[in-house]
Amino acid sequence: MVISMDSIKHGKKITHKKNLIIAGVVLAVVLAAIFTMHWYNTKGPIPTDISRQLTYPIFYPEETGVTVKRATIRYDKQDQLISFTSLAPTLINLTFSEEPTPDQFNDISGYYQALLNNMNEYQETDTINGQVYLTKPESVNNNQVAVMNAKGTLMFVRAEKDLSISTWRQLFNNLIIVSK
Repeated sequence: MVISMDSIKHGKKITHKKNLIIAGVVLAVVLAAIFTMHWYNTKGPIPTDISRQLTYPIFYPEETGVTVKRATIRYDKQDQLISFTSLAPTLINLTFSEEPTPDQFNDISGYYQALLNNMNEYQETDTINGQVYLTKPESVNNNQVAVMNAKGTLMFVRAEKDLSISTWRQLFNNLIIVSK
C-alpha cells in the first residue's frame, strides 16, 4: 500500500466526518431528552383539560413503585371529583378519589370525625402529607379505604385487598402535589 499526502488528507476527512456525525447524533439525543423533560413537566401527569379545571391541590403518587393507569383519570366537573386507578408495588389495584374539602368539615365541629366513624375507622397513621385514617366501610364490602383530609383536599384511596399500615404510610409519604 502506498501512502501519500492525499491518502492522509482523505483519512482525516473521513475521521472528521465521523466526528461530526457522532456529535450530531449526540446533540440530537440531548435535545430530544430536554424537549421530553420540558414537555412532561409542563404537561404533568394530569391531562391538561382536567388540570385547568381544578381549584384544589391534587395528590399524585410519585413513580416509586406505584403505577398510575393514565387512561383511568376521570374528572366530574359537577362534583369537582377527580379519580384514577393505580397499581401498588404489591400488585394490588388502588382507586384514588379526590375532591375539595367540604365546607362542613371546617364549619361543623366533629363532622369529619363523624364521617370516619360511619366508614368504620379502625387505625390511623401520620404521614408527611397529613394524618391518614384506615377504614372498612360496609358500602364497599368492607374493603380498606384510606382517608386523608389535608391542604384543602379530601382524599379516599380504596384497595382491592388489605394493605399493611406500613404500606399505606409509604404510599401516602410518596404522594406529591401536582396541581392547584
